[in-house]
Parts: sequence; C-alpha cells; structure tokens
Amino acid sequence: MRRTPMSTARDVAPEAGALLSALPRGGFGAARRRTLTFLAVLLGQGLVGLVQSVTALPSLLVMLHLLGSALVWTGALQVHLTVRRDHFSDSGPLGGAPPPRPAPMAPTPSRHA
Repeated sequence: MRRTPMSTARDVAPEAGALLSALPRGGFGAARRRTLTFLAVLLGQGLVGLVQSVTALPSLLVMLHLLGSALVWTGALQVHLTVRRDHFSDSGPLGGAPPPRPAPMAPTPSRHA
C-alpha cells in the first residue's frame, strides 16, 4: 500500500493525542505545550503533503514540506526530552534534588617517616 502524507499523519496523530491525554495535568505543563505544538505541526505537515500531491508538486510546496518534516522531527525530539526531563525531575531516585557530592578522599599515610 502506498503511503501518503495524510496516511502518515493519520497513523501518528492518534499516538500524539494519546501521549497528550496520558500526561498528568500537574507538573507536565511544558510537555503538554510541546505535545500540542508537535500535534499542530504534524497536522500542518500532512495538509502540506495533501496539497502537494493534489497540485502535482509545486517546488515551493516541496520546500515547505521538507521544512515541515524537519519541524516534525524536532518536535518529536522536544516532546521526548521534555517528558523525560519532567519525569525524572519529579519522580527520579533523588526526587529532583541535586546529586550528592562525593566524599573527599582521606590523605594516605606516608611510608617515608
């Protein structure tokens, strides 16, 4: 089956929507905003691809489609990194506290006495 930009958007958009609904309302504000932005860019990318396929690929739309593709991947990475950062800062092993400092090494007794 031939993949079209809209079929790709139809496949990915529900997953992004599921991620948005799975994020807790408290403490994940940045992740929710980035997920919404990612979803908007993804749907815009699908729309550009649809227009591109209907109008026989005008060069300006090809460039916009490539830009949209780069933005979709950037958005996906931003969402991943934000969710990961928020998850580990809220519920990590240290509870968001800075890592402990290593203990200073005790001086070794000299054998030249």
